[in-house]
Amino acid sequence: MRVSIQFKSNGTLHDDIILTFDGERCHADSYFFAIDPTWFPNLETGEKKAQNALRKLLQTAHQHLSDLDHGQSVYLPYDLSDECSAWLRCTRDGDCVTVIRGWTNRGCLFPSVAVTLMKDLKDFDPFGVELRMGRGAILKCLEKSIRDLQTSIDGSD
Repeated sequence: MRVSIQFKSNGTLHDDIILTFDGERCHADSYFFAIDPTWFPNLETGEKKAQNALRKLLQTAHQHLSDLDHGQSVYLPYDLSDECSAWLRCTRDGDCVTVIRGWTNRGCLFPSVAVTLMKDLKDFDPFGVELRMGRGAILKCLEKSIRDLQTSIDGSD
């Protein structure tokens, strides 16, 4: 998979979200996913809540990507930190999608807030290489990440 987002438990809520982007791996913290007061309020703060919030975020991104028209973008946050956040910008170009990583200085975002910015992130600052993928391929990457999260959630019950 050229793009994937996985949760790898290490018991700390730090360095447990892994973005794979064209072979490069970036580690991020699940802390803000685990403490979101809006999403899954009946779940105790911790890994299960973080996994459910990440899955919900990926499902929302998948829906937005499915609905994109030519020239439109959707932003997928993968690193929510206290001082900034990291996102993937996915822009539809015909039957393809271009994907690039980037940052914004918006920090301390819960996923329930970040999801409201997915269609309009004005201060996105891109960096690194841009991937060009078939629209179906990026959707399949997200579907696999969602399935893997669901398997992990089901296994922790």
